[in-house]
Amino acid sequence: MEPESVSVVTSKPIYRSEISDAPCAYSLFICEQLSTAFSDLYQSKTVAKKDLVDDGDLDSVKGQLVTLLSDASAATLVYLSGTEKYMWLVGEQLKALGVTEDQMVMLPPLNTERSVFCCHCYTVTDHVVTAPATCAGCGKLLAVTDHFAKSHAAYFGYQVNAENVTEIPESVELS
Repeated sequence: MEPESVSVVTSKPIYRSEISDAPCAYSLFICEQLSTAFSDLYQSKTVAKKDLVDDGDLDSVKGQLVTLLSDASAATLVYLSGTEKYMWLVGEQLKALGVTEDQMVMLPPLNTERSVFCCHCYTVTDHVVTAPATCAGCGKLLAVTDHFAKSHAAYFGYQVNAENVTEIPESVELS
């Protein structure tokens, strides 16, 4: 009898830590919380036009993006810094305004927190740093996978102890 094959789906985003010097007409820097490194990156860019949005409020950012991108050319680069969820939600707003993924540079997230999408109740639980994690919606103990859904800005989670709820796996820190 052959051992059972286990398929591991991974779609964990890969972030750029090095920034290219690709020419652009406009650089837009968006951060959830301004860090020294992001400020230094902003200061180091020598382009004809650049703007900095330092705002953790997604609704406020959306309003600013509409104004800032109203006359932006195709030669625009957008740099994103913040938590993983923040960057992906801002990225969705950017795409809705016509910015392509190739025009976005997502820097490594500021922390290892994940948002986890529960496949049982469809709730997204935020600020997850260990696995398994308890779903904020249904309370099930979720295994946290490396399968990332861009549209939810969250990782896929499923009940880790569905066959025997008394079996609770050891907690591990996420990276």
